[in-house]
Amino acid sequence: MNALKHGRTSAAYRRLVEIISHDPEGLRILRCLAAAQDERRRRQRRRADSLLHQVLERFEQQALDRANEAYENNRRIPGVPNTKSVLETHI
Repeated sequence: MNALKHGRTSAAYRRLVEIISHDPEGLRILRCLAAAQDERRRRQRRRADSLLHQVLERFEQQALDRANEAYENNRRIPGVPNTKSVLETHI
């Protein structure tokens, strides 16, 4: 169907569709082809949406995991003491 809009054979395709559309059975076939193409496009959009959603969920989970790891690391590892203040208190 894209050939009807673009390409050097668009006039030929347009003429072919015109001839077929005058026949009731040909018109039915063209409608079925158009419906099948629409359904394919809907499935592709749904699949793309699903993949993007999965990627977003994975990024969110990774961000949460990293934040949790940083929190756990900060809780377990004591901060580096200020050596000047430690030396001053012991001298």
